[in-house]
Amino acid sequence: MKTIFLLTFGLTTIGGMGQSIIKDSKGNSSIGLTPGFKETKKAKKEDSPKIDTISFNLGIVTFTTKDKKLGLDYYSYFTPEKFTDYYIGLSTNSKLKNSTANIFSSGNIVAEGELKLSLGFRLFKNKTDWTSLLAGKKTNEEIQDVLDNSTLPANDLWLTIDGSFTGSSFKRFEPDNSFSNQIIKETFTGYNINIGFNYWNARIINNTILGGATIGIKQKNNFDDLTESIREENVLQSDSTTNTSRKITTKETVYTGAYKESIVFPLNIDLYFVPHNLKNIGLLVFSRTDVSRDEKPKTNLGLGFFFLKDQNAFNPIAGLTFGYSDIFDVDESDDAKGDLNKFILSITTRINLVNNQKRK
Repeated sequence: MKTIFLLTFGLTTIGGMGQSIIKDSKGNSSIGLTPGFKETKKAKKEDSPKIDTISFNLGIVTFTTKDKKLGLDYYSYFTPEKFTDYYIGLSTNSKLKNSTANIFSSGNIVAEGELKLSLGFRLFKNKTDWTSLLAGKKTNEEIQDVLDNSTLPANDLWLTIDGSFTGSSFKRFEPDNSFSNQIIKETFTGYNINIGFNYWNARIINNTILGGATIGIKQKNNFDDLTESIREENVLQSDSTTNTSRKITTKETVYTGAYKESIVFPLNIDLYFVPHNLKNIGLLVFSRTDVSRDEKPKTNLGLGFFFLKDQNAFNPIAGLTFGYSDIFDVDESDDAKGDLNKFILSITTRINLVNNQKRK
C-alpha cells in the first residue's frame, strides 16, 4: 500500500433515499436503502402514505481525492399487487485513477469505467392492522400508547443482488526490461457479483436497525498497491542550417511494482443503527473481507457517523467514515510504513438533483 494517509472528500448525489451515503471509503456496502423503509420516527398511518412507484432518481456523482468520479444513476421502487415489492438500480460512472497532483503536473489521465446493476426483493414484511388498532383513538397520547405497547415493530427482510463490470488501462514501467520493452500497456476488465440479505427493524432496544451481509465473487487487480510516477522522455533535434537545436520533452504516467490479477470472494457485513434518543444521528459499523484460494483472508474494519434529515434514518445528508485496512496484518509487506498507512478517513455529503415520486 503506497498511501500513507487518505483524506477523502466526496460530493455525492446518487438516489434520493441515501444509498449513496451509507458506504465505506471505496463505495462498498452490503445494505441498499430503499424507499420501502419508513422513517425512524413513529407516525400515524395517514401520515406515512404508501409509496406506489418511484419512477427515477438521477444524480451527478462523486468527487474525492482518491476516487474522482462522475456518473449517472437510475433507481426505481415498485409495489405490484401480485408480486412482492422490489427495486432496480442502474449506475454508470467514470473514475480517474491517478493522483490529482499528477493530473495537473503531467496532464495524463488514467481512467476507469464502471457499470452496475442492483436488484432487491422483499421476502418478509411485518403487517399491522392500523384500522383496528387506531379505532376510537383520537388524542396524540392514545395513538402513541398504541404504537409503543400494542404493535410489533415494523420490519422487513430483503434478498439483494448486485453485479458490476469495470474496465481500465494504464502503463506499467519495468526497469529490468530492455529499453524498448520497459513500458507495458495493461488492460484490465473486472467484475464483482454479490448476493445477500438485508434486515430492517424499526424498534430494537430503542434503536432503528438495518443490517446486511453479502458474499460474492470478484475479479480484481492490485492497482492501488503500485507506485505512481511520471516518466519523461527527452528528444534533441538539431538544424545544421541554422545551427540551432530544440529539446522536446514528453511526460507519461507510469506505474511500478509487482502487478497481478486475482479472483477473490468478498464477504461484506454492515450494521447501521439510529438511536431514538439522539436527534439526526446514525451510526455504521462495517467489515470487508476478501477470501481467496492463494492468500489469507484480508479484513478491513470501519465505523461511520451520519447526519440525518428530519430524523429519517434512511435519509442521511452527510457522513464521516473511519476505516482501518488489514486489521489482522495478513499483508506484512507494508509494516515498515506504520499503522497510519492503514487508516482511512472519508467525508461525504449529498445533493439530490431529481427525486420524482408517485404516491397513493
